[in-house]
Amino acid sequence: MAAVTVAGRKGEMRHSPRTGSPSTPGPAGPRHSRSMLPAALVPVVIALAMLVVLAGALLLSGCGASDPPAPRATASPTTAAPAGATALPGAGAVSLREVDFASPAVAADLINRAGGGEVNVNRVVYEDLTGDGREEAVVVVESGGTAGDLAVAVYRLTPGGAALVMFERLGGRVEVRLGLVVTQEGVYADDDARCCPSRLRERAYGWRDSAFTLISEQVVDNSAR
Repeated sequence: MAAVTVAGRKGEMRHSPRTGSPSTPGPAGPRHSRSMLPAALVPVVIALAMLVVLAGALLLSGCGASDPPAPRATASPTTAAPAGATALPGAGAVSLREVDFASPAVAADLINRAGGGEVNVNRVVYEDLTGDGREEAVVVVESGGTAGDLAVAVYRLTPGGAALVMFERLGGRVEVRLGLVVTQEGVYADDDARCCPSRLRERAYGWRDSAFTLISEQVVDNSAR
């Protein structure tokens, strides 16, 4: 059946015989069109996206990596000097009498060991104390005052020079008797003056078993008082 349009008065609604439902005209609005990507380009776009993701991952991993360590400078191997390899005084000497025991190289060491004083070359005694037929040198460190002798040192001649084989600190006097090094220290009574002890403690040192050792010790009257 053909559609029939019935004109009505102003404000009346028109009905379509086919549906029987009122048709109200609405305001005209903007139309939206949906753009569709051609199917042939979809694989290309996916491949490009994967490349972008992969490049970003590589860039981040490169930033986090540490720089390779710089090569270390290596020193040429050297031979360390053996302990106690300090040159001895009088190297090359054929006799201890050729050694200057008052020289700074020798005297400074002795004075440091004694805690002060001075070395008097006029008091160096040369005598065979070991029984090997060669002289040893007995060197005294003096206080230069009323304290008397502060220390005694004994040197032996070795292929490398004068070797220190004995050193003893004291506060008194040093002598060499019958192949022994004898030290004297004051033993003071209550009324003794500092200069004049009434008795002396004597210690005798001799060469035994390849070393100078204490042989005897005794207290004697001070005959020089």
